[in-house]
Amino acid sequence: AVVSTQSTGEEIRESPFAPTSSQQPPQTTANRISSKRISRHLSSGNGKRNQSTKAHNSLQLQKCFEPNVRTSEVLQAKKITRKVGVCPYMCSQKEYRMRLDQGIYSFHETENGEFVHHLAVKEYARASADQEESQPEDLRPSMILLKTVQYLCINLVDRYPDSFEDLYGFIWNRTRAIRKDITQQRLCDIHTVSVLETITRFHIFSGYALSDS
Repeated sequence: AVVSTQSTGEEIRESPFAPTSSQQPPQTTANRISSKRISRHLSSGNGKRNQSTKAHNSLQLQKCFEPNVRTSEVLQAKKITRKVGVCPYMCSQKEYRMRLDQGIYSFHETENGEFVHHLAVKEYARASADQEESQPEDLRPSMILLKTVQYLCINLVDRYPDSFEDLYGFIWNRTRAIRKDITQQRLCDIHTVSVLETITRFHIFSGYALSDS
């Protein structure tokens, strides 16, 4: 394209890539108004998008915290309704009579060949559909559990020092029943910690003592 100037009459050749006058419409008042409306519409749209993004983020945060809130509510409900054991013996009276009638007891629970209550220790029973739900009088509190585990891992082991292999199966079964009582009552106190620490040390020692057998 060639453009001539009026002052000098010289011809100036423009670049073929430069837009022509037909491609650049003049900026009229209507065009300026429409461009302002478009910019105002876009800015308002961005504001709406920002608001929707913030709402979406807050909703996601709420969803993240809802499970924790529900879990804490469920745990609080369980703490309110949890059972508290009241059995003052190592074995409840109900289980002792049942095992005495059926003849289900260990040699370590006998005295002069007779199954006696003060040496009886609660036996582990696997949970099943037909099993009765444990009652508070069947569950031992944490203090009784501590006395029981001390009797098993200290007194009983000292009484039979030469027959640890036979004693291990008995103590393993009874400590498993202790852990079940802890789970059913959801115990969490200083006595429970001592119980679990003693059971852990017993299993560590048993692994070492029975490693060659």
